[in-house]
Amino acid sequence: MRWMATARGRIVVALVAAACTPIVPANAADSAFYVPPDPLPSGAPGDVIRTEPLRMASLPGARAWRVLYRSTTATGEPTAVSGVVITPRRLRPGAPLIGIAPGFPGMDDRCAPSRTLPTSASSETPLMLPLLQRGYALAVTDYEGLGTPGDHRYVVGASEAHAVLDVMRAARRLPDTGIDPGARAAVSGYSQGGHAAMFTAELQPSYAPDVPLAGVAAGGLPADFNAIARFLDGGWFSQLFSAVAVSYEAAYPEIELDGMLTPRGRAALEEVRRDCLLDIVTSRRAFSRLSSLTVRSPLTDPVWQRRFAENRAAQRRPPMPLYLYHSRADQGLPFKQAEEAKDRYCALGATVRWRPLRGTEHALGFLVAIPGTVRWLDARLRGDAEAGTCAPSA
Repeated sequence: MRWMATARGRIVVALVAAACTPIVPANAADSAFYVPPDPLPSGAPGDVIRTEPLRMASLPGARAWRVLYRSTTATGEPTAVSGVVITPRRLRPGAPLIGIAPGFPGMDDRCAPSRTLPTSASSETPLMLPLLQRGYALAVTDYEGLGTPGDHRYVVGASEAHAVLDVMRAARRLPDTGIDPGARAAVSGYSQGGHAAMFTAELQPSYAPDVPLAGVAAGGLPADFNAIARFLDGGWFSQLFSAVAVSYEAAYPEIELDGMLTPRGRAALEEVRRDCLLDIVTSRRAFSRLSSLTVRSPLTDPVWQRRFAENRAAQRRPPMPLYLYHSRADQGLPFKQAEEAKDRYCALGATVRWRPLRGTEHALGFLVAIPGTVRWLDARLRGDAEAGTCAPSA
């Protein structure tokens, strides 16, 4: 437990900074970086379109580069996505690369991790610190439409997975970083990042066979949005449905919100587009009922249901071991739907290490799980075997 003794203070400082540091609009020079060439230059997913060095005040001693790279939308079209690549000051030869799938930062471009990390801590910083201390390189995506033009594709699984795998490809192709293209790799994500990580594990064999993964850690799992929407309806986090609605309309051409929303629903969507996470969860529209936002429920609409089914996790067997964790007391994402995703993976024959967390709410669950997540990633990156804990749930 030496890491806990030496890094706890820095984790607390990082969390306080993340909670207290205001997110300010990016300057014009920063904003210009995120506008992709039109048309996109020819190339392959993961090719770097442009890059620039960053000074990371939130991660002292690290080197970093902001990147704009080619990726693929959920419907198979080429797109540009932004992110950030981070390494220790002295990256040892052959050091592993970890793809970080961030938790939901909000919908406005100013919330993108590559915009906020240079000046302030983020919710991912407590995990990044021990990973960098171990000498690992990190590749962090902003996801499609966050930072770059368009709407953020929140919990759109294929888009998220492509963005994660392609920022890892981009990290390996960046000059002067010292990242070894042949080094071992893994992925970690929590909350939205947990959804992204699960889809990354499922889609890696078909989408990015050149990015083999030693393991994928995923927590705070939004695995089944039908179950989540019913759980959140009328609660504190109900405004997250507005974020999902904006994202799905942006991701899928057959989904149209015109004629589906009440005036209150239209106002909620316009508000959420301008918000980062803290704004969303403290919105005056918290505790809204879905029935007050829509005239036709997406929970019964067949067009929406097809896409919700497509974005339900645990439908394909990942070839790499998984570390899945979720808080029993999670007030934002119900425990049962996460456990059911674990059971589906087990039924598919996946190797799963399952860790239910006791007595912790959503944000705290991430922190409680960091030591175990880091140990598990260390073991996979050393090449240690994982037996898994798959067994029928009680």
